[in-house]
Amino acid sequence: MEEKGLLAKELLENVFRLFSALPNAKLVKLSRKAYSEIANDSDWHRTRVGYFGYEEVILLKGADKEWALALGHACGAYPADPFSADLSAVPMETNGKDEDLEEAVSHALSIGYFYNSLIFALASGELVVKPDHCSRFKDTILRNSRFSFQDFVAQELVMDPTVMTGDLRPFVTKPRLYKPQSAQTLFEVLKRTLEI
Repeated sequence: MEEKGLLAKELLENVFRLFSALPNAKLVKLSRKAYSEIANDSDWHRTRVGYFGYEEVILLKGADKEWALALGHACGAYPADPFSADLSAVPMETNGKDEDLEEAVSHALSIGYFYNSLIFALASGELVVKPDHCSRFKDTILRNSRFSFQDFVAQELVMDPTVMTGDLRPFVTKPRLYKPQSAQTLFEVLKRTLEI
């Protein structure tokens, strides 16, 4: 019997839901989508940009910071095709004022490729934590985790190297799937990372 699993973006969506259920969490729907650029294949005669788009954030109080946690989904032009979703966190200084929240979140999310990403998912199902110089969280996440992402896997990634996508990636015949209980483990790691 084949084990059922979650797509990588479903795993991140479940983690986001767990954060939204915390007693100190405040879910805020953005009046307009915020974007973070993740890929760009523009040149002198055309513009093709891929983004993560964010429609809502969760405000969370940490030990010494307030965080806006956002779940992004890949959107925009074809350079976003290799990506699926991400969980980003940006420090906020709203002091309880919502009127400047959207502008602050939009601005903070737009800084640097993946800089605010806690973790992101590729369309293939792989989960990624960026290296130190690309993300504010990598060292903290790795320090707070006592697992391998491999522990989460319900179904391995299968690619057909003889068939290529339009951007020359091997065709994914089966995306990597994750065990449903992995959401709780990842939630605990990210909660420790943000000191919530």
